[in-house]
Amino acid sequence: MQKSKIGKFWDILLWVLIALLAMAILIRAFVFTNVEIEGASMNPTYNSEDTVKVLKIGKPSRGDVVVFYKYHVDSKLKALFARGDDVKSGGKYEKLIKRVVAVEGDSIWIEPTDGGYKLVVKSSNGEIFHENYYTKGKESLSEDVFVMTSGVLGRLKDLTEDNPLVIEKDHFFAMGDNRGNSEDSRGELGPVPIDQLFGKVINR
Repeated sequence: MQKSKIGKFWDILLWVLIALLAMAILIRAFVFTNVEIEGASMNPTYNSEDTVKVLKIGKPSRGDVVVFYKYHVDSKLKALFARGDDVKSGGKYEKLIKRVVAVEGDSIWIEPTDGGYKLVVKSSNGEIFHENYYTKGKESLSEDVFVMTSGVLGRLKDLTEDNPLVIEKDHFFAMGDNRGNSEDSRGELGPVPIDQLFGKVINR
């Protein structure tokens, strides 16, 4: 017995809904997702419990806010669906949110300024950057916000224009905007391998 036209319609509708659901899951898994911020390392740009939208494709650029895995991950697919202790602080799939201050080929050092030290970035083509080009939405973030005291310099401490740190290929140097309270590339973390990148925040 042939199915009625109504029966065929419902079959087609069911498959369309299944396809749309599968597409939504794939987009969320591999293209866009939301991440809730924990901790104060990105103050004043973002606060703890803020939710940001993350684009999970493409390489980060200097000045981008990114989410990345704190440790090397054995499988990004496993990490994607990890839950519980694995994603908490100290877990093997723990994620951090920081700002990219330098990318591969950049040289970085510090210079004294009023009340502390500022970061200087020199690109591979010789262009010099200070930290006054960051934005949140359409607003520029003041360079004064990012001045560091000697106690938080970490591996930046002895860097000068004549003795800079050069970011190696397929790595980036990341720092929290709250420079006095951020675990980032200045410490044991060091420059972050690009394969630990989770995605780039796109609702700044």
